[in-house]
This record gives sequence, C-alpha cells and structure tokens, in this order.
Amino acid sequence: GGVGLSETTRFATPQNGWALMLSAYAALAVFVFAIRTGRPLWSPLIWTGKVSYSLYLGHLVPILLVAQATPLDSIGGVAIFVGASAVTSLLVAWAGYEWVERPAMDWGRRFTRTCGDKRVPAAA
Repeated sequence: GGVGLSETTRFATPQNGWALMLSAYAALAVFVFAIRTGRPLWSPLIWTGKVSYSLYLGHLVPILLVAQATPLDSIGGVAIFVGASAVTSLLVAWAGYEWVERPAMDWGRRFTRTCGDKRVPAAA
C-alpha cells in the first residue's frame, strides 16, 4: 500500500514519547542559549538557518521514506529513524538551497541591480 501519515507517526507512542520530549528540550535549550547570549550555540546552526526554508519544504518526503525502511518497534529503531530522517532531510535541504534557493537569490540580486532606481508598481 501507499505511505500513510498514521504509518509514519507510529513511533509517537507512550513508550517512545521520551524521544520526542528529549528533542523538544534540546531545541528549547539551544533557543534559550541563543537568546541569552545573542549568538547561536554552534556554527552548524547558522548553516541550518540558511537551509531552513528548504528544510521546511522538503523534510516530509525523506521522513516518509525512512519510516517505510525502518522498524519502529524498539527504542533502537526509533533512534535510527530519527537519525536517518535528520540526515536525509538535511541533505535534501542542502540540495534545495544550493540548486534552487541560492541561484534564485543571485538572480534576484542581479535583477534588482539591473533595474536600478526604476520602480516596479505594486500589485493591486
């Protein structure tokens, strides 16, 4: 059969809820550190910020594919699922950033330089 959302969320059981909570607390700790110090905790977080839009757009497909290939009936299986999903999602995000986002931003900069002070009317 096809990939259904209920199949991919089967890891979110009471027995495996600790993994979700640990992830949430880790994210909260990084956020609080960044706010209190005024800088990111770690340079890979800066990179993750650059690819975040591509990560947002492209994370679902890798997660669904990894869920189909990973047994989620044990803590080890959930750990493999989380790690493999993160790695594949970040690879997809990197590709999206390098091959779509960055060229589009470069084109936008070139376009606005070429237009100079010419005003483009706003859409009504």
